[in-house]
Amino acid sequence: MPKTARYALMWSAIHEIYELHQQDGELLLLLAAGDPAWLNWLNTHTAFAFHSRDGMHLNLLKEARKSKTEGYWYAYQRQGKRVVKRYAGRSVELSIELLEEMARTIAGLSSQAMEAQDSAKVQFSGGIVSQPGPQSPLIEQTPLLEAKLSLPHLPTSLVVRERLYALLDEGLARKMTLLSAPAGFGKTTLVRQWIAERAAVQALPPLAWVSLDATDNDPARFWRYIFTACQAFQPEASLAALTLLSSPGLPPFRPSSVEMALTTFLNLATRSERSGLLMLDDYHMIAEPEIYRMLSFWLEHLPASLHLCLIGRGDPALPLARLRANGELLELRTADLRFSTQEATGFLQRALAFQLSEADIEQLLARLEGWAAGLRLVSLALQRHTKRQALEHALVTIVGSQRPVQDYFVTEVLQAQTEELQSFLLQTSILSRLCGSLCVALTGQQNSELLLDALLHAGLFLERLDEAGKWYRYHALFAEAMSVEAYQRLGTEAVHALFYKASVWYEEHELLIEAVEAAFSAQRMERAAELIEKLISGQLFYGAIVQEVRTLLRWLARIPHEVLQERPVLCLGYARALAWACAPYQPSPAELGQIEELLQQAERIWQADGNTACLGALLAFRTNVADWRREPAQASWYARRALACLPDKEVGWRGICMSVLGREALLGGQLDTARQMFIELREVWERIGVRHALRSNTLTLAIIYYRQGALHLAAEYYRQVLAEAVEISDPFDRGFALLGLAQLSYEWNALEEAGNLIHEVASLALPQHDETLQLQAELWYVRIVHAQGQHALAQQKLASLLARLLPQRDPLLYQEALVCQARFQLAQADLAAMQRSLQALAKQHEMQALSYAELARSQELAEVPVENGLQPLREREELLLARLWLAQGKFAEALALLQRLLVAAQEAGRMYSALEIQLLMALINERCKQTQESRRLLRSVLLPASVEGYLRLFLDEGEPMEGLLRSALPTIREKALLSYGRSIFQAFTLQRPAPAPAPSSTISQLEALSPQELRVLRLLAAELPYAEIARELIVSINTIKTQVRSIYRKLNVANRREAREVARSRNLL
Repeated sequence: MPKTARYALMWSAIHEIYELHQQDGELLLLLAAGDPAWLNWLNTHTAFAFHSRDGMHLNLLKEARKSKTEGYWYAYQRQGKRVVKRYAGRSVELSIELLEEMARTIAGLSSQAMEAQDSAKVQFSGGIVSQPGPQSPLIEQTPLLEAKLSLPHLPTSLVVRERLYALLDEGLARKMTLLSAPAGFGKTTLVRQWIAERAAVQALPPLAWVSLDATDNDPARFWRYIFTACQAFQPEASLAALTLLSSPGLPPFRPSSVEMALTTFLNLATRSERSGLLMLDDYHMIAEPEIYRMLSFWLEHLPASLHLCLIGRGDPALPLARLRANGELLELRTADLRFSTQEATGFLQRALAFQLSEADIEQLLARLEGWAAGLRLVSLALQRHTKRQALEHALVTIVGSQRPVQDYFVTEVLQAQTEELQSFLLQTSILSRLCGSLCVALTGQQNSELLLDALLHAGLFLERLDEAGKWYRYHALFAEAMSVEAYQRLGTEAVHALFYKASVWYEEHELLIEAVEAAFSAQRMERAAELIEKLISGQLFYGAIVQEVRTLLRWLARIPHEVLQERPVLCLGYARALAWACAPYQPSPAELGQIEELLQQAERIWQADGNTACLGALLAFRTNVADWRREPAQASWYARRALACLPDKEVGWRGICMSVLGREALLGGQLDTARQMFIELREVWERIGVRHALRSNTLTLAIIYYRQGALHLAAEYYRQVLAEAVEISDPFDRGFALLGLAQLSYEWNALEEAGNLIHEVASLALPQHDETLQLQAELWYVRIVHAQGQHALAQQKLASLLARLLPQRDPLLYQEALVCQARFQLAQADLAAMQRSLQALAKQHEMQALSYAELARSQELAEVPVENGLQPLREREELLLARLWLAQGKFAEALALLQRLLVAAQEAGRMYSALEIQLLMALINERCKQTQESRRLLRSVLLPASVEGYLRLFLDEGEPMEGLLRSALPTIREKALLSYGRSIFQAFTLQRPAPAPAPSSTISQLEALSPQELRVLRLLAAELPYAEIARELIVSINTIKTQVRSIYRKLNVANRREAREVARSRNLL
């Protein structure tokens, strides 16, 4: 959109009114909220700027739709280097109040985004990477080692292997390159050489490197390393994914899963089209099947601009056969990596002081089978010799015995060193990575930095991991040999003592995961338990390790039972990890039994100690478990007990309990109470920084506002969630936001739009296996097609849906489907079938009442809210009963029942129900010839309904409501209310199917009108001006003029009067 808008709407503090100015400053309009002149101006303009009362700024642009109808308005705001875009609505919806609200909302999003961006910048300090994402005292993640993200240092005196470089070049055109061979075949060195050669001539895309090890066998930790590395070429996508990974999953809402982070990264990377190369070294260290499943998903959807290179031993558990068949895989195997005669000659000429003959080299290669590490060992063995006679001895030493490498490293390498260096090598060989201060802690040798440097320059199988020279590692074969020798020379106890020292060093440097692993290697189970407890008990609610649940489960399974039993924090942590590892929160009976045993043990200790706060956390977790098991009454009971124990600082656990009780109030129909609880809960999630919980909160508030009759506010909340869910590729929240917008479109009688939204919901629910969302979408599809007049199809789909719904699994959805069925049956005047549906509802009511009563008895408490959970079901059942009595002529009974329901609905804030009840009362009074009372009730509904634009509320009542409106409209004096009443009446007219024309020779010669032309014709016959017809049908005035000309041509008439007469003669009205 243009940098400077031609028009600007701004608040004047001096005149206390909104002023519409041209770019040159000329004042065009003075506008108060609700001024009709504003709508007229919007209909004829396409862009303007808005300056709110609070000094916030928006640009608004009307975007034309493909169907060339009126178009939709979108709001834009520049935030730093990006422009935020939000849907604002149609012209008729673009009130000044909405503009003020949008300005505040977008400004709030900007503030949150800037804070997240500031905290998301990756900082390197002391070799540790701090992670992006929402930061707060309650959310903490274990740091990552910078050295694992750095390219390994390139040794000197390397052989140029151009034939292999060319193969690696070829691999860039495919999806993946795999280098797979045993240790010592030079895989990492080859790739590092290739990178150096090609980077020197700028022949490589930006690349990311990750050196994997055994601690990366946790999906969350693995992908944290991947996304952190990928910031080199996909900063926005990586940041979004890391933010999702760092946002804690929060029951009873679904967790921010690794899958969602993967999807977000892939979607954003596909849109950006930036090229990149990701290298994963030592992938054979990964044994977790879940990681390979996710990596397979990653590969399947990897954008063409990205390339993956895996370096390791053996074949990874990936779909290699499919990749080969599709030509998407380049493989370098052992045979490819073997040194050729020419390469071996070049290597040995540099390494040796004397020349070997071609026959010697061929003999050497035959014995070593082209093994790069073997060549290096031979060269080291021959460096002390000046004649080729030493060659045979070296070959026998290296490949002639049963333990060739182990023996060689010990006799020819280790024993050739000084006592000081031998001790250093043995003591540090247990480390996967080394740095100076860590080696000092293990060996006590203060000159460790110098020793490392000496080993590096001597070529003694040590390689530098970063350019700064802080971190090193031994060659894998050398480390294995030295470690075995360390156990033999030093003894098991001494090696365990070394691991203990390493654990202490890791803890002091805040590398707690490494500290725990070292404690296990030291066989210090008490220390391991203490460190794990430190990780998860800083805050009872989260704890750093909660993101790496697989690691936590692996650790806790190794803790002896007697140690675990004495640590209640570990018992609760173990129970939580077991539950979190289930997908999605569906523990098996065996797992539930294990969880319960752990919780009981923790509860016994904390009760004995009088630790009320920890008991509160445990009860809050029990609230989770009951919620996952779809036991709402049990969950609410635990939530109340937990809140009585939890201190105010435990905002996370308190938030979980509040959300359960808030949903109880919502499901119980206590909307005012529920709204207040969720507004308070919003502050909790904002304080913690849990974005997906905030979205869930917003969705819940949208539901509440809808039921309270505030349709436009509900729509704005749904749009907020939709915009954020689309931005981060969250299919779950996107689906539920679209479902809510479809419900609102249905109420506004935009049935085609509602149907499109439902189809989009279904397309999101299916791949996510979200059965609840899918079933809700199906139920709304049934309502939509029924409203469109496809009654047989609606009944067929509803019958199929009811056959699949399980009352015990989805009681609320099953009840909604029964209510829908009863309404359809009533519309067909099938009262017997409707009574059967009512009986089924009553049975559900009875079962739910028994469930609540049983809970009250089992807990021996009277505080369980038996009535609250049954109120909505009872109200729906009694509303259907009132409709049945109305159909049966039992007017007095129906009125008495509705009067009682109206009082209850108004007291609880259920305004939608109150409107529906009053409409029914108006219809009954009309049937009873109580005309004045009927019109009074109708008016009491029209007044609030007109503000929100209700239509289906009236249309779903059918012909009786149309008749009531027809008789009442002439008595309405207020212009706005009369216009609204007419729009409802016109909607009745438009939804009525056109009757088939009577056979006539004259008529048969006339060209048939399209459905849109029939709608225009009916509004023409109702004497509506072109502008009002255009607003009603959401098209431009020019479109209406074109359609009117077409109608006149097809009907062979010249004006509106003639068109009306022909239409009546053909029964088109």
